[in-house]
Amino acid sequence: MPIITARRVTTSWVADQIQLRDALAGFDEREPGDAIGFAYTPTSAPWLRRVDHTWSTRDGEPVPSSTFEMRAFTSGAELRWWQTMPTGQGRCAIVSETAREPVAPTPPADFGSHTRSLLLWGTAATVGDGWTKLIDGRIDGELWVPVDVVREGSSVYLEFVEYWAQDEHGNVGVVEQRLTQLTAKERQ
Repeated sequence: MPIITARRVTTSWVADQIQLRDALAGFDEREPGDAIGFAYTPTSAPWLRRVDHTWSTRDGEPVPSSTFEMRAFTSGAELRWWQTMPTGQGRCAIVSETAREPVAPTPPADFGSHTRSLLLWGTAATVGDGWTKLIDGRIDGELWVPVDVVREGSSVYLEFVEYWAQDEHGNVGVVEQRLTQLTAKERQ
């Protein structure tokens, strides 16, 4: 549920029975420029980058056809798409603080927005071309993320904004979240 904050968060576009490619095209139109995101498939969760209206993984592969959920974002907006039908159609929404035409109501209680971050798995092992490979000695595998890291051994964080509101009983809680960027920090 979107809320009014010092910086208003709104759901600016909602669509039902939409293919992922069409949702991404709508996001491209509303949020031009570079963007990043990740897709959930039955076997993986690859990160992707949008450059010149083209989404691809580090290896240049397109968005996987088996994607059942995707979150794509810029610093100002986030697209959420999830499959709801076996035909590949789904539902999408764009969450932003600068919506042109809000499509969802906003409750009056406001406790502001709060920036948070989540530590991604692993540490930087390989850096180059705007991508960083994260590895962890305890777990077999690697995770390529679309972020420039200054040094190998650095950690990568997923930054997001939480929006808090008060309900009718006086309880304050998170009512919305919006992904904003990946950042790298040297380990202490």
